[in-house]
Amino acid sequence: MFYFLSTLRKPRRRGAVSVLAALMVIVLAACLALAIDVGYLCLVRTQAQVAADASALAAGQSILTEDRLRGYFQRVYDSARSVAAQYAGLHRLGPANANLQVDEDVIIGRLDDPTDLRATLDTSYPATYNALAVIVRASEERARQCPLFFARVFGIDGRDVQATATVAYADRIVGFRTSSRNPTTSLLPFSAKVESWRDLLKNGLEDNWTYNPKDRTVAAGPDGIPELKLFPIDTGAAGNWGTVDIGCDNNSTADLRRQIRDGVNADDLAEYGGVLTLDKTTGSLTLNGDTGISAGMKDAMVDIVGKGRTILLHRSVEGPGNNANYEVVGFAGIRVVDVKMTGNQKYILLQPAYVIDPTAAFATWSSESYFVTQPLRLVR
Repeated sequence: MFYFLSTLRKPRRRGAVSVLAALMVIVLAACLALAIDVGYLCLVRTQAQVAADASALAAGQSILTEDRLRGYFQRVYDSARSVAAQYAGLHRLGPANANLQVDEDVIIGRLDDPTDLRATLDTSYPATYNALAVIVRASEERARQCPLFFARVFGIDGRDVQATATVAYADRIVGFRTSSRNPTTSLLPFSAKVESWRDLLKNGLEDNWTYNPKDRTVAAGPDGIPELKLFPIDTGAAGNWGTVDIGCDNNSTADLRRQIRDGVNADDLAEYGGVLTLDKTTGSLTLNGDTGISAGMKDAMVDIVGKGRTILLHRSVEGPGNNANYEVVGFAGIRVVDVKMTGNQKYILLQPAYVIDPTAAFATWSSESYFVTQPLRLVR
């Protein structure tokens, strides 16, 4: 009986598991091959993005220079492109280092609103450029695709890889706001007529001082950047010029010396709710003034010679003495090159300078501000 039942069992299928295992090995090998190719492609894309970010940040640092203030825009931007290529070349991009074709891969232009991710760089006016984009590519067109390994079985030798990084200076500055990280600003308690500032930029002829960016010193002699003799308040009345009250009214000489040396601070701005800013509707703000510049400020002024600072720009001044009111319409980055605080011919001599201030407040609307900007940052 047992023998009869055993003859009814189905015959064994020897080797069925081996066939299945062989098929699974093939599938797993294909998945592994795909994972290796995809993983390598992701690695190269990451390398491209790192190269783009680093080269854009390095090159962006070089677009605000003394040569740009002299009007040598082409020289400045050619140098920035060279810096971008140099830094990109330090990064691996697959089997070789990244290689930029600077005329195509480095774009310098303007972004009015660096926070607008859809905006394109405007290359119309080189004097206003504030942004730089770097494109890092590994493409078939340039005979250097990202190589693949196992995909070649299917006739796919490589894939194009591209990464873009854009950096920008936000330079539509409308005021100043301190923080715990940055408790003081670059703002000085002085103001210049906006018409005089415009004339300086257009027709400035006086050029008797030279700034050395290497050691940040000032010496006699021309450097191609014009100078402006500043009288903080000038309404035509004798003796009616002085300083601007930023913070409490009637600042003491000690307060002014502090503001000159260190800049306006958080306590000063507390008077305005923590931020001193132009009104969006009028494009201006009103500040009170004081009469006379004290000789006690001389040492403080001498201490900041050669250092970047920000002054106010006013459209008009009304009223005499302590009753003077500025109509402030903007801000300007400057460098003090000479001071005379005694006698009848007191003056502060300054020249335009780029001032990068993290406390500067940016707005999307236009203001009458020059050469003051927030720090460079990656915007896309």
